[in-house]
Amino acid sequence: MTPSEKDMRERVQRAADEPCKMVGGMTFCEVREADLNWLLAALQSAEQERDKLAEDLAELGMEADTLKAERDKLAEEVERLHRGLRERGLYLPDEDSVTGALNSLDEWMGYARRDAAKLSSLERRSGNVAGLVEADRNAPLTEDWLRDQGFKWTKQERQTWKHWSLYLGWASGQKNACMEDLIVEVTMAWWPNARGEPVGDTEAWNCWLRGMNNSLLHVRYIKTRDDLLGLIEALTGRPWDRSLSAFGNLYHEGHREWLEQSSTALSAFTPTEEG
Repeated sequence: MTPSEKDMRERVQRAADEPCKMVGGMTFCEVREADLNWLLAALQSAEQERDKLAEDLAELGMEADTLKAERDKLAEEVERLHRGLRERGLYLPDEDSVTGALNSLDEWMGYARRDAAKLSSLERRSGNVAGLVEADRNAPLTEDWLRDQGFKWTKQERQTWKHWSLYLGWASGQKNACMEDLIVEVTMAWWPNARGEPVGDTEAWNCWLRGMNNSLLHVRYIKTRDDLLGLIEALTGRPWDRSLSAFGNLYHEGHREWLEQSSTALSAFTPTEEG
């Protein structure tokens, strides 16, 4: 019991033992019995709370000692593991290094997510482009399309239509290859009669292969872009690449850099409608 509580008990008891006093013809009691009982009950409750807090503090002290012992035990185990790693030439990164690495990883993951979104968009677009290319290849042959694909045209006397040629010799990539080693040539297979009426299949084209001695081999009649491009792909052994076709020649992949650098100079030789 603390001195302040003891002093309070003594003062309350003295007040309870004193008789009531008469003042001005009236009786006053310094402390009534009900108030004394309430104060005594409050003191007892306070003592109980104090004792309970003391017990809780004791338990917390024991738990703190236990936790401290566990902490020390874990610290010893961590140190033992570090010694084992150092003996094997291995070192664990410090907290700052780990934090920096995690931040860098988060940053790169953000880049990866953005790149994945771009790739997904490109894949969708490439799928659409592939469908368009496939549909485009199934379209009929036209002179405008042949010109756009890099074919060169010639027209001899008494020929009804232009003959469109693509030289494939340099497409082989061989050192001693000549551009005239192999040529594919096409022209429309129908002609107008005296009355201007079409004779033959207006959708068909003659397709020849021509060599250095100007000999012609008629392959077959073709109608679509795919018919022509499929033949060129079979002869060259690689997919059609429009960027390697220029000025009546089909170049090899090894010529790409030279072709790009020379595009300005070669543009002066672009065939026109006049030849």
